[in-house]
Parts: sequence; structure tokens; C-alpha cells
Amino acid sequence: MRIFFRDEIVPEKALELLKHSLPAVLHFVKHTILVGLI
Repeated sequence: MRIFFRDEIVPEKALELLKHSLPAVLHFVKHTILVGLI
């Protein structure tokens, strides 16, 4: 695994990571709100 990224690679990796993590974050938030309402 490469530890040091060139500047042009970082945004692409960050966007890819964001796309993968967003559904999980939304699911977590929805679950938290539902638990909070009960």
C-alpha cells in the first residue's frame, strides 16, 4: 500500500471513499434518529 500520495491522486481517492461511506453514514444517521424517537 502506498502511504504517500501525489496531489492529483488524493481528491480522487477521497471522492471514492466518500461515495462508499455515504450510504453507511446515512443508514447510521437514520438508525440513530429512529432509536432516538423510541
